[in-house]
Amino acid sequence: MPRGAPSTSASPPRPTSIPPKFWRACAGISAQEPPVVNSRVYYFPQGHIDQAASKPRNLSHLLYSKPVIPCRVSAVNFFADPNTDEVFLKILLHPITGSTQDFLPIADAAEESGGNGNSDDEKVESYAKVLTRSDVSCKGGFSVPKTCAEMIFEGEMPQQTFSMTDLHGNAWEFRRIYSGYPKRHLFSSGWKEFVNSKMLISGDTLIFMKDSDGKVFVGIRRNMSPDEDEKQKEEVVMSESRRGRGG
Repeated sequence: MPRGAPSTSASPPRPTSIPPKFWRACAGISAQEPPVVNSRVYYFPQGHIDQAASKPRNLSHLLYSKPVIPCRVSAVNFFADPNTDEVFLKILLHPITGSTQDFLPIADAAEESGGNGNSDDEKVESYAKVLTRSDVSCKGGFSVPKTCAEMIFEGEMPQQTFSMTDLHGNAWEFRRIYSGYPKRHLFSSGWKEFVNSKMLISGDTLIFMKDSDGKVFVGIRRNMSPDEDEKQKEEVVMSESRRGRGG
């Protein structure tokens, strides 16, 4: 079960629709730009099956007589997973049969759709921070890099209470302080609750985003290293075992 997924047997919540600007910030620079609406693409059924199945299966003969199907992109939808907060795309394809009249050249498709085919004029400032062990420790708070504090938050204020909104519209309240020697920015109250609720571990990445109105949002990019995840689970089990023995 993915981290953040509920353990109940109730119907899973629906994905949250998010603005394209948030998807781009959270997906990161390694993510490929989504296709342009109305542009032409080719759909590979067998490749889709291989990626969707746990074991590669050759079922294309049951589904399609053609290994490749020319399609037009009808829609590109941007979502956040309700359990893990990770972002993903849903792309609607329209098969082209017989004629290629429904195909638009990519440049024309971009122009018709308003630039990149996924209209989103407003930009956001964003900063990504990979969480360390001390960041997710129950004993401390979250150390905010100086660049992040200056870009996203209100600089060198001695202290402030503020809220960040996650990709599902939930507001999280934190207290930020700027103190110590040398001085540093730190999330204190509210941080532990956020870490526990989102089931964060070291290696996860937080993406702080500020829109043109100054509102701050937060997204999550999960650590995909199984070794790190298992190592931390091991440490939790050992810690609980020691407490059970009174050590």
